[in-house]
Amino acid sequence: WSADARGSFFGLALHHTRDHMVRAVLEGVMYNLYSVLLAVRELAGAPEKIHASGGFVRSKLWRQIMADVFNQNVTIPESFESSSLGAAVLGLYALGEIESLDEVEGMIGDTNELVPIEANVKVYEELMSIYLSVSRQLEGDYSRIAEFQRRHLE
Repeated sequence: WSADARGSFFGLALHHTRDHMVRAVLEGVMYNLYSVLLAVRELAGAPEKIHASGGFVRSKLWRQIMADVFNQNVTIPESFESSSLGAAVLGLYALGEIESLDEVEGMIGDTNELVPIEANVKVYEELMSIYLSVSRQLEGDYSRIAEFQRRHLE
C-alpha cells in the first residue's frame, strides 16, 4: 500500500461508456483493498470472515464486487455505520459502563451475507495480476505526481 498511489484508467477503448468508468472506479478501490488483504494474509493468515461496514455498503453493486474480488463471503451488519457503534462501545468499556467488549455482538446483527459469483471471480482473478503489475510499474510515477500535487495543488 502506498499513500502516493493515484487513480489510473488502463485499457480504455472506444466502446467504454460512463457506466464502465464508474464501475472501474469501484473495482479499483476493491482491488486496492484486496492488495492490502494479501499483505495481511502474509502476516497473519487468511481471515475466517469478512465484515464490511461504512457508507460504501449501501451500494449492492459495491458489496458484490467486494465478495467477488475477495472470493469470500462478505457479511454486512444491520447497522451500516457499525464503526461509529464500535467507537461508542470502546468508550463505554473504557469508562467501565460495560464489562466486556463481547456485548457489542448482540448490538450489530448480521442482515446480509454476499456470496461470490463464480463467473465474476474468474474475471477478477484474471484481471488482478494485470492490476498488480500495472500498479507496481507505476509506483515511481505515482510518487512523482503525488510530490507535484503536494507542491502545487495543496
